[in-house]
Amino acid sequence: MLSKLQNAYIVRVLQCEFTEDEARSYMELIPNGSLEARLRAEGPVYEAVAQRYATDMLKGLSFLHMQGLAHGDFKPGNVLIGESCLKLSDFGSC
Repeated sequence: MLSKLQNAYIVRVLQCEFTEDEARSYMELIPNGSLEARLRAEGPVYEAVAQRYATDMLKGLSFLHMQGLAHGDFKPGNVLIGESCLKLSDFGSC
């Protein structure tokens, strides 16, 4: 299911593989790291940046909810910093 989601605020799942023992998902590369890592390294952000981050996260969550999905583990460590926006990641399974 997640491999079919297409949205700028969601990390794309490129492929999923399942075996008897495990499930693997291959996702698009987002090289800028997580929001959690950025906040730990640099501390608080300016209000305008925080507003943009909040808007990006809400757009991603809204898209998921419109698809009838809930993230299930929404936290700064599962929000990645893309080139033009934040992207929600780590949905747990395909």
